[in-house]
Amino acid sequence: MPKRHVVILGLDGVRPDAIRPQDAPHLHRLMREGASMQRHISVFPSETRVNLASLVTGASPAGHGTAANGFLLDAVDGFVAIDPGSPGDAGCLARDGGTLLAETMADRLARVGRRLAIMSTGSRGSFGLLTAGKANGAIVAYNPRFLDDARPSDFGARLTSRYGADPTRRTRC
Repeated sequence: MPKRHVVILGLDGVRPDAIRPQDAPHLHRLMREGASMQRHISVFPSETRVNLASLVTGASPAGHGTAANGFLLDAVDGFVAIDPGSPGDAGCLARDGGTLLAETMADRLARVGRRLAIMSTGSRGSFGLLTAGKANGAIVAYNPRFLDDARPSDFGARLTSRYGADPTRRTRC
């Protein structure tokens, strides 16, 4: 049996009815010809990172532990509140996978010998949530803004050497 691939395209803050053929013909065609969630609703609170955590875990905010766009990270000396979107060093902490209480999609796929590939242009905090989980070997992930967070660790460098550097790449968190 051939392997099946599933593509999930998430556009933060874009309602399906806002994607019109005259404005975004390729995206409109993809919606029309693929599967599209026309009547989905977000979890509450309707914040980006809360909903990403629900997407990658299948759990409600109470189950995955993300209640806002910030996190409580289980650090050595107890929980530390961080804002993974901040430009300071605290923003770097989101990438280590310790932010979710529930098992992730990557964890589940790893158990059955499958992998999860992620391409993101979102913030480091959003990318950290998409790549969270204990099954790091099951994730191939790339964000041109944060090559150091690629999985496997040399993946960003390999893509850059093949296709060139992203001119918008940030060098700090």
